[in-house]
Amino acid sequence: MFSYSPKTTIDELVQDSMFGLIKAKTGIMKPVHMRYLEYLVTFRKEHGRIKISSILIKRKIFPCFERICEKEISFSGASKEEFLDFLRTKGAKQIERRESVLEYI
Repeated sequence: MFSYSPKTTIDELVQDSMFGLIKAKTGIMKPVHMRYLEYLVTFRKEHGRIKISSILIKRKIFPCFERICEKEISFSGASKEEFLDFLRTKGAKQIERRESVLEYI
């Protein structure tokens, strides 16, 4: 008789799902390659409150951004804050010079 005992936690599954989304958007192959990514957070105003609408992400050497929308983040099982924390802890850099980003978008 086959018995299945999961050895992974929910947190590990969510992290795998977040990495899978980032991998699909950027083409990186390993989590260690996340340190070669740059991202920019975009916002929108909804009912008088400012909320995260999407994350623009790219490899440092490529000029084009890929959009990760709010629904894709929620489908990964993570909140927007957890997703941003995952990017930071894995080494992705948030773009500080926003004025130069408009050249690429």
